[in-house]
Amino acid sequence: MHAQFLTRLSAASLLCMGTAHAAVLFEQAPLDQGFPFSAFYSPGGVFGTQNADAFSFGQSTVTGFRWYGSEVTDTSLFVVRFFEDIVAAPDSFTTLTGLTTKGTSRVATDRDGFDVFQFEMTLGTSFVTSGGALGVYYDSDPNGEEWYWLESAVGSDGSFTRGQDGVGWLNADESLAFAVLGDRVATVPEPGSLALLGMAGLAGALARRRALPR
Repeated sequence: MHAQFLTRLSAASLLCMGTAHAAVLFEQAPLDQGFPFSAFYSPGGVFGTQNADAFSFGQSTVTGFRWYGSEVTDTSLFVVRFFEDIVAAPDSFTTLTGLTTKGTSRVATDRDGFDVFQFEMTLGTSFVTSGGALGVYYDSDPNGEEWYWLESAVGSDGSFTRGQDGVGWLNADESLAFAVLGDRVATVPEPGSLALLGMAGLAGALARRRALPR
């Protein structure tokens, strides 16, 4: 009897806890034959081409990002920034760090005929947000390797672009291909709610019993 009670209590406790699972929180898929946006970042941010795109969802824990673009030789040279409000605070950002990997096979081809690959960063430290903007650039000098971020057919609000740090962002018509990864927490009724549901079920059973002919 006691063992059955403890088993049921443990099951009820598990039901009352939030269930977390990894998910794609936001996604703008890569467009095959899409436009390639030059996105490289110079030391000090004094020249180059910076691009960013906005996203929003319910409050969640962000654990990583995916983006799509041309091949590079060293994924550690990506500069990834999170902007809480790119319009009101164009230079208020957090530089994100983590492990960035490149897919082994191409996922698309851009309009210039170059192969497009998937890149994914797993963050060293997750953070909680309901949205913002993602900036991805490749750190290089003017004579070095450039990187091109692929367009997405998804998204109607376009993206943002500028030449360097410290200046305002301009609106671009095209959206950029990327995804935000993280955890959503699904809430279920608390113990008090479960108890009320149980009492309602018991009352219904008693009412049906009284209604039966004797």
